[in-house]
Amino acid sequence: MAQLPPLVKCLIKSLDTPDQVEAMFNPKELGINKTIPWNKHKSSVADIPVLEFTDPDGKELDLELLFDTFEQKESVWEKYIKTLEKLTQVVKDKKRPPMVLFTWGTSFPAFMGVIASLGVKYTMFLPTGAPCRATVTLKLKEAKALKVKENKDGKNTKAEYDARNDHPEGD
Repeated sequence: MAQLPPLVKCLIKSLDTPDQVEAMFNPKELGINKTIPWNKHKSSVADIPVLEFTDPDGKELDLELLFDTFEQKESVWEKYIKTLEKLTQVVKDKKRPPMVLFTWGTSFPAFMGVIASLGVKYTMFLPTGAPCRATVTLKLKEAKALKVKENKDGKNTKAEYDARNDHPEGD
């Protein structure tokens, strides 16, 4: 009987800070969506419009992760959720949340972008009130470079991330 390869857990890591979260349990499904932005052209006058392609949008990755620390009698927030929340917060020197990389083994392509939304539902608690089980819903928005909006003076804040130059090769 053939032996199964070792289990590889998915990983969400910041490309701007040392923060990363390894999934306790891999997702049972992933959703990848790509919207192609077509708008009605201003010359359209009939029921069947003339469409105009505008700017391309990146893909979005949706996933749900389960974290459970009941048997260890630890706070799931302290061990996992706190770090995920950090991946949505502004990094002071960058003046924006970090760029992140989602990886899961070598057969699934790496997904680079930003966390667009994070939802956490706590479903079990220790006698102390500490949460010990949580379901996390994540939406990542694809990006190859990040920029911060210009300040009121019209000057660029220089807080940029360009994946072509800063991202390690091979990912």
